[in-house]
Amino acid sequence: MEQLTLEKRELSTLEFLKKIIILATPAIIEMFMNTLVGLADTVMVGRGIGAEGLAAVNLANYLVFPAVFIFSAFNIGTTALVSRYIGARAKSRAERVASQSYMLNIIIGFILTVLMYFSHTDLIKLFPAEKEVLDIAIPYLRVVIYSQFFMLATFSLSSSFRGAGDTVTPMVVNGAVNLINILGNWLLIFGIGFFPQLGVRGAAISTTLSRIVGAIIFTIIALKGDKKIRLVPRWFKVKLKAIKKLWKISWSAALEQFFLQSSFIILNYLIIQLGTIDYSAYNIVLRIESISFMPAFGISIATTTLVGQYLGAKDKKNALRSGDLSALFGGGLAILLGAIFIAFPEELSSLFINDRDVIESAVIPLRLAGIQQFAISILIIYSGALRGAGDTLRVMFITIFRMWFLSIPLTYYIVNHTDLGLTGVYIGTNISFAIIATIFYLYFRSGKWMEIKL
Repeated sequence: MEQLTLEKRELSTLEFLKKIIILATPAIIEMFMNTLVGLADTVMVGRGIGAEGLAAVNLANYLVFPAVFIFSAFNIGTTALVSRYIGARAKSRAERVASQSYMLNIIIGFILTVLMYFSHTDLIKLFPAEKEVLDIAIPYLRVVIYSQFFMLATFSLSSSFRGAGDTVTPMVVNGAVNLINILGNWLLIFGIGFFPQLGVRGAAISTTLSRIVGAIIFTIIALKGDKKIRLVPRWFKVKLKAIKKLWKISWSAALEQFFLQSSFIILNYLIIQLGTIDYSAYNIVLRIESISFMPAFGISIATTTLVGQYLGAKDKKNALRSGDLSALFGGGLAILLGAIFIAFPEELSSLFINDRDVIESAVIPLRLAGIQQFAISILIIYSGALRGAGDTLRVMFITIFRMWFLSIPLTYYIVNHTDLGLTGVYIGTNISFAIIATIFYLYFRSGKWMEIKL
């Protein structure tokens, strides 16, 4: 990968796009692989078990992922600090942050796994899901909770490498993990060859084992020390000063994730009341939508790194341009992908499941999802730019407003007081994404985030 340089001069648009593409391409490929494993899970579970299995796996994941994302919020601060120190040519300080963050994630991962072990059954029964769905979800969750520990370790290292400008290593490691997961799903869900046919439990075993392998490989690479950043064992002891610095940047990101992930749980609680057919269709639309998120998330990662490093190098003008050009680039790609969703909703939905009722339920929502792709891309990329500057507080407030004052009230009203069903839910999301994308754009253009001190 080409070495990222930060010349403090007027860069041409093509030069800037080159920097964005250099950083974003590995991240987009990584996002594609992450999405691929999610799609493969959905296809295998949907076709192998049916609508109930699909609903069960997605319901279980809505307990696992929120917990992980909330408690991994320290990694937002990790990326911001590492990118600043790399931009300021203070690599030793960046490696100290990476090492402290890694150990902090290890500790949090252990505590979270223990808590989920004792509470997962009671938590999942809070959802108003049909008995058939819960009977499948609980065994899946009972296995997959152990993967949380390893996910947090991997998230920490991915954040450090990306902050240092190395998006290739996370791509390679996470790509290998996803391929292992897909292969394991195929072997264990369907019982290929001498492997037992374990159904949804096989999917859980495959997912957990792949995450264990990923965390081990990533740790070995980071300790080896021949990349842009490394883990230094003598800095593994977690110190209060390091935690305070990470906490200063990350507390708002943690709170943001708490409100964001809890809102996802509430939205799922509301949407599952529409029935198993609509809920399965909803999760298929989300999986298909995740394809269009790949460029946005990849470019957002590149933007986080560029903004942080340019601010570290005291180059505010190029920090601003990196955000604007990234948003323009990502928005264009989102329009193209959204057009595909609008043109071929039935064909895309039928890839995941054979159930005709589920496919028909997904058609109009998927077209509406295609319309909102531009706004989602703008939201994702500008929020990444602000996180690179360390302005996680503003991102938190905007996210809370989007979920708790727009998405949840709109969804509650549509589910309980109209006959619009899943179509109405996506009309509401189009409205909320358009409003929030505008807010992010106006705030980023104000430049106030450039004054954040880390």
